[in-house]
Amino acid sequence: MTKHTMITFRLHRSGLILLVICALIVAALLFAAGWMGGMQYTSSRPAPVVAAAAATPPPPPPVAATTGVPIETPSDPFALRLGAFTAEDDAKAFVQSLATRKIDAAIYPMTNGTATVYIVRTGRYATHEEAAAAAAAMGKQGLDAVIVAGE
Repeated sequence: MTKHTMITFRLHRSGLILLVICALIVAALLFAAGWMGGMQYTSSRPAPVVAAAAATPPPPPPVAATTGVPIETPSDPFALRLGAFTAEDDAKAFVQSLATRKIDAAIYPMTNGTATVYIVRTGRYATHEEAAAAAAAMGKQGLDAVIVAGE
């Protein structure tokens, strides 16, 4: 009878170890799924809207010449996108929060079919390196900045 008890104990101990390993795997998968979901939310988070008074007007679009003259390129081809929002009020609130940090930002509404997205941008940089340095500085302030083509 003692031999039977030992076999049962070994089976229970193995089962317990298997159960703990399975629980750890499930916990790791749940953590990974939550982390990936959080990354997706962060990257698709709408950008804040900048107040109209603080926004600088974009330069006029270049006009194509019919005489073979090349199209004028903007002097500041890079900017930073700080966010994109589906609600204009959210974008304006974000711009105001940036203003408290002494960051000038502007809201650019973008319409695609029936939906409008309000893009919050800041800065005008002549080179990609300048824009990258500014994006790194924004990152130190806890802001996600993406380098985009300027207007």
